Amino acid sequence: MNAQKIIEVAEKYLGKEEVSGNRGFKDKAFEQSMKAVGWKVGDAWCSYFCELVAKEAFAGDAGKIAAFNKLFSPSATATFANFKGSKMFPVLSKPQPGALVVWRYGQGWTGHIGIVTSGLQGNKFGTVEGNTNKQGEREGIFVMRKVRVHGATVLAKGLNVIGYISLV
Repeated sequence: MNAQKIIEVAEKYLGKEEVSGNRGFKDKAFEQSMKAVGWKVGDAWCSYFCELVAKEAFAGDAGKIAAFNKLFSPSATATFANFKGSKMFPVLSKPQPGALVVWRYGQGWTGHIGIVTSGLQGNKFGTVEGNTNKQGEREGIFVMRKVRVHGATVLAKGLNVIGYISLV
């Protein structure tokens, strides 16, 4: 499995849109796929989106699917902690295509997660993220491409990268 497969799976979902308030998705087939990885009405869904992408990309790898079942959580920051404790998936210091990127909101426990689509170009890298918007917030209604900053100043009220997780 390579990073390109993960990116291709993530990109096929670009433009998918939630029914406002985490009440479902306008594309019912996408909604069923999200439910299959554990999403429920009312749940924030960025982490579920990443789990869906990972499971589709590694559909033939029973070992990785079993690991994903244990490591992904509805919480982005809990997902990071779970993966960080795993020997199977290294934590990276820089964005790498096909990796997960995880942010913490301020210094709290809430966060956001996405799929890295391009490595560093200067201090920026590309992503595909679920549950975001044009402003790049962690609560949105779309699957979108974003350009993010690596090594940004820690924000009291904003998203702060806590790490990258290699899936390959």
